[in-house]
Amino acid sequence: MGAQQCCDNPTHKTNSLQIDTGKRGKGFSGGDNGPVRYVSANANTPSYEAGKLATQQRAAVRRRSSGEFNLPAHHNEKQLVYPTDPISAVEMLRAGNERFVNGKVLAPHRNMERVRNLADGQHPFAAFLSCADSRVPVEILFDQGFGDVFVVRVAGNVVNPEVTGSLEFGTSVLGAKVLYVLGHTACGAVKAAATSEAEDVPGLVSSLFYHVQPAVRQAQGKVEKAVEENVKIQAQQLAEVSPILRTLIRQKKLVVVGGVYNLKTGEVQELITIEDIPKKPSE
Repeated sequence: MGAQQCCDNPTHKTNSLQIDTGKRGKGFSGGDNGPVRYVSANANTPSYEAGKLATQQRAAVRRRSSGEFNLPAHHNEKQLVYPTDPISAVEMLRAGNERFVNGKVLAPHRNMERVRNLADGQHPFAAFLSCADSRVPVEILFDQGFGDVFVVRVAGNVVNPEVTGSLEFGTSVLGAKVLYVLGHTACGAVKAAATSEAEDVPGLVSSLFYHVQPAVRQAQGKVEKAVEENVKIQAQQLAEVSPILRTLIRQKKLVVVGGVYNLKTGEVQELITIEDIPKKPSE
């Protein structure tokens, strides 16, 4: 189905997402190309299962069976697109990485029309804490474009007050529906923290190691295992320590996901998803 057909109907259903083209959010504008398109997960969405987020593996099987790499959210890249719930936001990221790995990228939202439409404000659907490594460009490996993702990058993808505050802004103010902690294989920061290289780094680089050491200890010094443990620890810290993020998760307005990007294959493997946080007796 072409872009014009999709956008002419007030409500358009596809195999994976339901699009309501009649809504407008505060501060949203599709410019001269029509209203904002909102996407919502439904029972046929690959990442949706019994009202919750399906595992990455199950979602991939469902997506392949439908042959739907090309999400309708990107049929017309001139329009602003916004998922209304965390599950549809995660689905957009999962499908984007699958397109990237399979050489079917759409490279959406990467033209001057999109730039002009975003000039008055941003409404990213996902927020990322990613490693600063130059080989891990979030927008490219998830096949997204201008205004789609709000990215905080720091070596070792570690959490500190400045990082937390930035991600609180990206979610509670800008409205991102998924907060994604992204590590990668062969991470230099984790390797340095786990080996004698920690003694040879210049300047303030060693200040990062304090945040990575818990993962190194848990992985018993094994670097690739420490990369995975570090992603889990940082994701849990964000979800549990920040009152703002914790509240959004409990209200079902946000899901936290942690994954590792493979530098050799281009694939992102999810390791942890946090969809709820039980209240403690003291709360």
